[in-house]
Amino acid sequence: LWNQLGLVYGGDKSQQSSKVTQLLSEFKSFSQKNDETIDSVFERYSMLLTRMDAAQVSLSQHIINISFLNSIKKEWLMIVVMLKNREDLKDLPLTQVFGILKGNEQSMISESDVATAGSLALVAKSESDDEEGSSDEDQRKVKAFVAVNPGAKKFFKKKFNNNNSRKFNNNNTSSQS
Repeated sequence: LWNQLGLVYGGDKSQQSSKVTQLLSEFKSFSQKNDETIDSVFERYSMLLTRMDAAQVSLSQHIINISFLNSIKKEWLMIVVMLKNREDLKDLPLTQVFGILKGNEQSMISESDVATAGSLALVAKSESDDEEGSSDEDQRKVKAFVAVNPGAKKFFKKKFNNNNSRKFNNNNTSSQS
């Protein structure tokens, strides 16, 4: 009876082999779509892993995690590289990897604000800054850029005159408190 049920629902050996091949192919080519959020990528990936598990295709946790990280858009590159460099990545459950990505989603939004602002976040308007001070919007962009790129603080200190760098340092330290 069990053998017949297995044939009806699982198919014969050639059908099972074909299914495994198709699942492995889908796994290898998995990637985030252009308009897809990190939540929906994780959901699709989890469903693929569930289908692979049902077909008795086993993969190591390390391969699962690396494949998921490789499938994410390039916007996430900084966080992906940080995760890939973790020594415990091979032991982390996929849900924890996703949790780390989700926890850094806000910094991705801040980084995209800086990126969409173009070079304006990096250009100092020294004449207008001396006369009327930096606008709140410019300071917000600079702070977002420095938050994502810690080494940029040195650049801004050198680029702005002493008066502006003191304003930046005071604003930056007061926001961290």
